[in-house]
Amino acid sequence: MESVLRKQEGVITAEATFWKKQAVVEYDPDKITPRELIEAVNGNSPYRASRLGGSYRFMSLTMEGDGDNRTEALNAVADVLHDLPGVEVSALDPPNGKLYLKYATDKISVENIVETAKSKTGYKLVAKSGDLLEKEEAAIAEERGKLFKKFLRRLMGKDGQ
Repeated sequence: MESVLRKQEGVITAEATFWKKQAVVEYDPDKITPRELIEAVNGNSPYRASRLGGSYRFMSLTMEGDGDNRTEALNAVADVLHDLPGVEVSALDPPNGKLYLKYATDKISVENIVETAKSKTGYKLVAKSGDLLEKEEAAIAEERGKLFKKFLRRLMGKDGQ
């Protein structure tokens, strides 16, 4: 799917997450439309593509209090949130006690996300909803790229390289 998308004029980046059955495509809207991207995948690969509905927003969750086990705590919260419909954890920042995510506003509320995290992990989190600062967005994109490369290396059996 990625190779088909990357061959399309106007596609800047394309990353497929097979375990979530999703692809994230950055493209130039002056050169290609979402409909053309979907048609390219459906016509040139064994996959079926469609556009996700709804609206997505970014937010950060900050863990209240200090602690030596922030990495462990944030991983526990991320595991719980990963299972919620419409929630995608983007990055963890243990030194600052933060977790960054994207959520579908038509599937889940901020209150539900925070409530679920507390009820299932015991950790109290404070939400900062809305657009992330440019620096935070850049950090998320960088971390996502690193994770994707690591995933590909594992997939191709090249863990140590």
